[in-house]
Amino acid sequence: MSLHLFAGILVGYLSFLLNGALYALVLAAAVGYGLRKLSIKLFNEKDTGWWFANGGVIYVFVWFIVWAIFFNL
Repeated sequence: MSLHLFAGILVGYLSFLLNGALYALVLAAAVGYGLRKLSIKLFNEKDTGWWFANGGVIYVFVWFIVWAIFFNL
């Protein structure tokens, strides 16, 4: 879960630097896909539902919150 938390913070900040909502969404989706593949390899889980419940939700929420905070500064 901490991997997804730190990735969400980093991608949220990078999304702010891109200055485009579409670019931010594409970046977040690409990194999320990479995190899913990495989690499957590290934890030997093949189920997408397991990944989404144990890391994907954290990543998406943290990414969006960090991006929204920087966007509104």
